[in-house]
Amino acid sequence: MGSSTSLGRRLSTYYCLKGLELRPNIYIHRAILKYTLSSFKLSILEYCLKENTLIREECYLRLLKPEYNVSTTPSASFLGLTHSEIARSKIGSSKLGNTYGEALKGRVRSAETKKKI
Repeated sequence: MGSSTSLGRRLSTYYCLKGLELRPNIYIHRAILKYTLSSFKLSILEYCLKENTLIREECYLRLLKPEYNVSTTPSASFLGLTHSEIARSKIGSSKLGNTYGEALKGRVRSAETKKKI
């Protein structure tokens, strides 16, 4: 169950192994990688207007009680969230010249961090 205004992006994430592997910290992604996609059913329950998405999701969460939803309330969703201009510039400048994982290369980790890993 999830709020999505871009079904193409949502579906391509679930049906693309690389997309799943890039975000293995997401509960559903780990489950799909472990049990394979054929163990799951992916259905579009309803098409609705963007402004009704969270209301409709809440109805389905109460009705279906899906196992893989970490959040039980759609209001915890990031749908509709917009960053301020300052936040966008900070995000953009933090990514300049960095590719995924580049910031971690050569990092010295403490003994405590290594133990946790």
